[in-house]
Amino acid sequence: MRKKKRMVSTITIKLLDKPGEPKLNQDIDWICKSLGFVTPRDMEETASKIFCAVVMAMHEGKELTSQEIAARSNVSRGAALIHLQHYLESGLIVQKRTRYVLRRKSVAKTIEELETDVMRMLCDIKKMANEVDQKLGLQER
Repeated sequence: MRKKKRMVSTITIKLLDKPGEPKLNQDIDWICKSLGFVTPRDMEETASKIFCAVVMAMHEGKELTSQEIAARSNVSRGAALIHLQHYLESGLIVQKRTRYVLRRKSVAKTIEELETDVMRMLCDIKKMANEVDQKLGLQER
């Protein structure tokens, strides 16, 4: 029997100050920065533009191709694909054939799914840590 290959998820969480007044693009940008998608190298904050395009498409009831995301974000298709790959690896966005959508029908539900993933990963890490401690005879007092 063939073992099912697990997808590797990369999730970064940064503690950042929330934006002052509520503005949609600023709030989406904060989410992207908090999840480590906007880095100092991303000077034009392309990652946020791409995520915003996917979120707005969900609001409109649409699923977008990478070309449509690039056009809405005013970036090259190559740049869009690079950032989309990061979102796919994190589990924030999923691909349905040639189209991209949020993992769930809302940003909040998508974040809840990520939370579940993180908790599952931490549980696995904790189990392994306990096995290591047991093998080494390390115990808490």
